[in-house]
Amino acid sequence: TLKVTWLRGEREALTKRYTDNVELYNLYLLGRHYCNKFTPGGFAKSLECYEQAIRKDPTYALAYAGAAEAILFRVFFDNSPPLDVIPTAKAYVARALELDPYLAEAHAAAGLLELNQGAYPDHDSAIRHLRRALELNSSLIDARNWLSISLLMNGQDDEAMSVLLDAIAIDPLNPVLLLNLSARYHREGQLELARRQILKVFDLPDAPGWAWDWMAGIEKSAGR
Repeated sequence: TLKVTWLRGEREALTKRYTDNVELYNLYLLGRHYCNKFTPGGFAKSLECYEQAIRKDPTYALAYAGAAEAILFRVFFDNSPPLDVIPTAKAYVARALELDPYLAEAHAAAGLLELNQGAYPDHDSAIRHLRRALELNSSLIDARNWLSISLLMNGQDDEAMSVLLDAIAIDPLNPVLLLNLSARYHREGQLELARRQILKVFDLPDAPGWAWDWMAGIEKSAGR
């Protein structure tokens, strides 16, 4: 019989409820909703929701992790100057981990933060945090995505692709995952495969605007 040995706090991390306050949790879910639109306005609304939750309960660790994520997503998708926003995201990540070191979302946000350290991202630290996030909650698709990016940037190409394909198998209609797979194919010169991934994004009910920009880049590379 397999016997599982839990480190102190890990069992609670897997079973606890993050808050009994329905209003706070709804603000968190609303923040996730807006963030998943992957638009500048969506990221701004998402941050508003998380910061509103933090004002209502300064000990709500999940909201700090979400706020950091919303800020860092702007860096990826909105070209927000990193030096203007990274210190705030860093403070939110530190507070989330201080409040709950077993919060998977906090480790995921910490990993994303390490990827956004300007010209000198700490890939090893990012990978450690993202692996830890998935140990605590294997269902975090964002953590899988960022882990794939971290591994690729760290020269671990095969594992990066494996992690990305595993994430897509779990969430096949996630536009960010499809974009990253398209980017991988584009970089390898497999332009038709890159194009097919973006076509899948266009089939989604609310295809993000950046998908058109990405498709234009693929068509340009193909000489069309």
